[in-house]
Amino acid sequence: MPSTATLGVGLAALAALGCADANAPSGFEDSSTSTTSGSSVTSATTSGATDTGVAQTAACAEYLACLDEIAPDEVAAAQAEIGPSGSCWQAAAVAANCDAECALFFSQRCEGGSSSDTGEPPLKCSIEGLLPGTPSPIDAGDGVGQLPIEIGDVLERNCGCHYIDANDLGRTVPAYKGALPLATWQDFHSPFLGTLIYLRVEQRAVIQLSMPPVFFCDSLAFGSLSAADHALLEAWLAADAPDGASWP
Repeated sequence: MPSTATLGVGLAALAALGCADANAPSGFEDSSTSTTSGSSVTSATTSGATDTGVAQTAACAEYLACLDEIAPDEVAAAQAEIGPSGSCWQAAAVAANCDAECALFFSQRCEGGSSSDTGEPPLKCSIEGLLPGTPSPIDAGDGVGQLPIEIGDVLERNCGCHYIDANDLGRTVPAYKGALPLATWQDFHSPFLGTLIYLRVEQRAVIQLSMPPVFFCDSLAFGSLSAADHALLEAWLAADAPDGASWP
């Protein structure tokens, strides 16, 4: 199961979203209505309801099953909120929002979601933007020797040419013959022309702002990078590109 996503890393990221109500469970916003992909969220049950009559939804059961595979250390905390007897199911309004968050994070972390999951079109130089439906080869996760999940998301959004065979890109994409391997943490720490690849990426993408190429990719705040992606990539590279187990 791909370990990417673009906006969060499990319950820690859910907590960053904040809560609109002091009684809402940690990590999920309280709301009387919530939508996923433009349609109203429903509470399809997967197990017995709590005392309030609200049951765990299918989306949250699916996300828990995914966490068990990709981040087992997060399961216990997630169970307390979105498990069958979790705090999400104490009120119908909170349950609807929890359901929406589960669906969002399942899409981001378990299906290799792209910016299109949030209604935004994928960036032109993202994997999805260059060749829709292409699975991500990026090895990202919280483990030793893996790229941090957040960095994997940045690479998916901006560096698609490094992950797609040039023969599959079509005539509308300029030929790019110098693509460095950027799929694994080990790739970034491999030598290239007398320096380590992550240092070369830092020079081109963070300092010179010449990658991703502005002449073809979306022109954003920093060359072709958004302000958020530039700041995240800059911080990671300045820390000597640590792996997922070492990246805070």
